[in-house]
Amino acid sequence: MNKNAVKTLLKSEERTQAWLSRRLGVTPASVCYWLNGKVQPKESVLQRIADILGTKVNQITGESK
Repeated sequence: MNKNAVKTLLKSEERTQAWLSRRLGVTPASVCYWLNGKVQPKESVLQRIADILGTKVNQITGESK
């Protein structure tokens, strides 16, 4: 996951990591681990993050598709 892309999207929407964790139904620590690169979220979670942030998975993973 491209942590900078997700952080930028959150900031542009004036949202927080805590907000994202509530929307995903995960702990704030999980989101923190993902955004710090300690753990990678599952593909299904990446899709949910993209949906919540109104973008595509490849934009938050940094992969070109």
